[in-house]
Amino acid sequence: MFGLTLMFTRFLSALRTAWQDLVFRGALLSLLMLVLSATIFYTLTEGWTVLDALYFSVISGLTVGYGDLTPSSPLAKIFTMLYAMLAVGLFVTIAASLGGAFARNRSERRVGRRRRRRDGASASEPQLQVAGELDEEALEALRARAHPDGSASTWSPRTADGRESWVAATISDRLVGFVRMVGDGDRDAVLMELLLDPEHHQLGEVLVQRAAEEARAAGHCRLFADFADAQDRALFKACGFSRVAAGVRQLS
Repeated sequence: MFGLTLMFTRFLSALRTAWQDLVFRGALLSLLMLVLSATIFYTLTEGWTVLDALYFSVISGLTVGYGDLTPSSPLAKIFTMLYAMLAVGLFVTIAASLGGAFARNRSERRVGRRRRRRDGASASEPQLQVAGELDEEALEALRARAHPDGSASTWSPRTADGRESWVAATISDRLVGFVRMVGDGDRDAVLMELLLDPEHHQLGEVLVQRAAEEARAAGHCRLFADFADAQDRALFKACGFSRVAAGVRQLS
């Protein structure tokens, strides 16, 4: 039942598509007029019922002969020969137009499916934002996911000064990655905070690389990062960072 419904729906769709073609409309209307004329002719000349006359007109145009009805008068036989030549041509034209409409509709459905898959993939790709407005609630939610032990920084964009910049990554309007850096006003910049959603840790390299591009554009020559976390060490190595001698003094 479902198959028949689907087939009928696609036939109607193809009919609507084919109807936009002037040749199809002309052929269909001509065929209807021809079949109607033949039905009237056989009813008057052969004495058939309207149903029998219509039946014979259709099967003759479709080149299907069962032999159950045959014209008996010479005039009806001559008319049938001329009618068959015209009707067969019109039936073939209509069938070809419908076949082309079926093919176009199928192609459009395939294109539509590919477009929907492509749009779905685009919706899952990260959108990067450099500086600008930052939703503090979204940032805190990302911190909680990235550092469930509560060890993350408490920095807020409200306390940012002119030396700070950040890159945020969102997917479907959800913050899934964040990196913050601070410039010294001269040659160096430092990555101060890297937050990654556990489900999107692969975005770390994208964020750090974009932060490096921003630092370079700001005129910085070096970008420093903390290699304390083992996972971050692997990430920063993939981003082209190298180890340097450094010292640190705990002040509190």
